[in-house]
Amino acid sequence: MLSSGGEAGSGQADGEPAVVQPITEKLIQEQKTQRDLQVGQELDNLIATPQPYLIGPGDIILVVIWGHPELVAGTATATQLHGGP
Repeated sequence: MLSSGGEAGSGQADGEPAVVQPITEKLIQEQKTQRDLQVGQELDNLIATPQPYLIGPGDIILVVIWGHPELVAGTATATQLHGGP
């Protein structure tokens, strides 16, 4: 039997007696469906469409053009290239 309305062994917080419900195949299926829906909603909140990344201050980028070694420059950040600190 399943006691709903509180954790096992903890009794009722509001002083009302626990409702005893037989554990049936139908109850198990209903609880599984409810759990699956809840998990699906939680995942939807976590997963979003990613936005394009914007290069910002402090980012370091490296562009390599194969076959043109004359285009290789030293490593510099965007701040260094634009006269920042």
